[in-house]
Amino acid sequence: MLISHKIALFGVASVLSAAHVLSAVAQEARTVSNPPTYILEPITKSRAKLETFAQNRAPFPGEVLLDMNVTYLDRQIYNPATARYDRVRLRGYQDARQTGPSGADTPLVGPTIDVRPGETVRVTLNNMLPQDSTCGIGGGSANTRHCFNGTNLHSHGLWVNPSGNGDNVLVSIRPGVEFQYEYNIPADHPASTFWYHPHLHGSTALQVS
Repeated sequence: MLISHKIALFGVASVLSAAHVLSAVAQEARTVSNPPTYILEPITKSRAKLETFAQNRAPFPGEVLLDMNVTYLDRQIYNPATARYDRVRLRGYQDARQTGPSGADTPLVGPTIDVRPGETVRVTLNNMLPQDSTCGIGGGSANTRHCFNGTNLHSHGLWVNPSGNGDNVLVSIRPGVEFQYEYNIPADHPASTFWYHPHLHGSTALQVS
């Protein structure tokens, strides 16, 4: 999740030895695309509310809406050792408005969200993963691996409410459940690059990796 006037998604730099440098042909054949960016206009308010905002000279907050499915994605990852793509089936985020199969160049990483200070971000997370019999085993202990198909959402660096339906790491969204997060970004929030990821205790490492 990003907050800035003009933002970019940073990748992880890799250092390769001379023995692993890809050939020019393999480099040219490789197609890399950035994740989609969601920049939504503020939701239209009623005329009376707009006039009230204008009279009070208060900043008019916008709302950024995003519906994401958490589901299995059949994709391909480029393998520099073979200069080919390996087929993978991984848990990932998918724009809920997408229909039908996506191409191999569709990113596995979640979408970039462009947010401005004073706006409200509402992310509806739809857990479409298969049912998981390990959910609830071990009393939900963070030290016991469990509920690999349960999930939630957590951001890093945002000055937002950590309870309720805010940035709450204790929320558990089981398979088949839909949950809407609300992040109220302060008007004085500094511009920076932030990120979000699943943080359900018991399955965090598996899902983030």
